[in-house]
Amino acid sequence: MAQSDRNYHKAPAVVAGLDTLQGLQTARILARHQIPVIGVVKNPSNFYGHTGVCQQIVHANTKSDELIGALESLGSDLDEKAVLFPCTDMTVLTVTRHMDRLKPYYHLMLPDPEIVEMLLDKYTFYDYAQREGFAVPKTVFVLGPADIEKAVSTLDYPIVLKPAVKTPKWEQYAASSAYKVADETELREVYRQCAGWADI
Repeated sequence: MAQSDRNYHKAPAVVAGLDTLQGLQTARILARHQIPVIGVVKNPSNFYGHTGVCQQIVHANTKSDELIGALESLGSDLDEKAVLFPCTDMTVLTVTRHMDRLKPYYHLMLPDPEIVEMLLDKYTFYDYAQREGFAVPKTVFVLGPADIEKAVSTLDYPIVLKPAVKTPKWEQYAASSAYKVADETELREVYRQCAGWADI
């Protein structure tokens, strides 16, 4: 009998960050495999959160510690442990920092917190990549206006400008997770626009 024809039990999946493209895609893939899906959304008016593939949708701020309380409450109502899929950087970071609270209710496939922190922070990851000899693009860290003036003449354009860590403020105001910059003039303009949103 083929694997797809077997009648076996499937634990529910909880997709934290359903109101993002990656969250919606995750929910759709799981549902196609007949896995019961519960979505967690920050913004109940986001059209991603109105997908028909979820059996239940929970509203909670997926970019703050409010998410943990909502997941605990949801988990205590489930008949069994669910598999948790955090779908944004901030959600992964929040879940990682509170894994001990969530482990009674969810199956979690995440590395140790210090590894997650290192991977999500571009400062620490770049330092690690250089020490380990990884091939990574040339990177300049800008901590203020003086750094941007030093950087403009040393970079080979086009470049990408992005925050070291995508903070809630960056995600609230930025039109993109990163900005493609064509030249020195555009770099100065984009930096002035973004400087207050994150430590970039």
